[in-house]
Amino acid sequence: QLGGSRPIHSLHIGNDGAAFVEVLGGSSAGGDFQVLLPSAALMSPSESRAGAELRRVRLFGPDALVGVKPSPGGVKSSPGGAKPSPGPTWDRLRVVLSQPYCQSRPFGLSFLRVFSPPE
Repeated sequence: QLGGSRPIHSLHIGNDGAAFVEVLGGSSAGGDFQVLLPSAALMSPSESRAGAELRRVRLFGPDALVGVKPSPGGVKSSPGGAKPSPGPTWDRLRVVLSQPYCQSRPFGLSFLRVFSPPE
């Protein structure tokens, strides 16, 4: 659970042996979780089987996140002076990890950092 409802601009994920990660965003007000980061590889099958590169860090920017539009040159105001909508806001995240290539080793994340759009 996040501290408050906010748009998400990017994610930094520290792996600890998981092969794939998927991140879903939701609201404590209700409704279903929606895909924020579609399933992404954190390790290759050969790395998973060999136990190599278990603690890699991946950075996922706005181009990798669903429903988050990158803004070239920063956020610009519209002609009327109103700022454009930053996209959906989330106060809950569900992180789904999998490791189908090596079931004998525990896996997880070492960290997950969530970033809001720059002001």
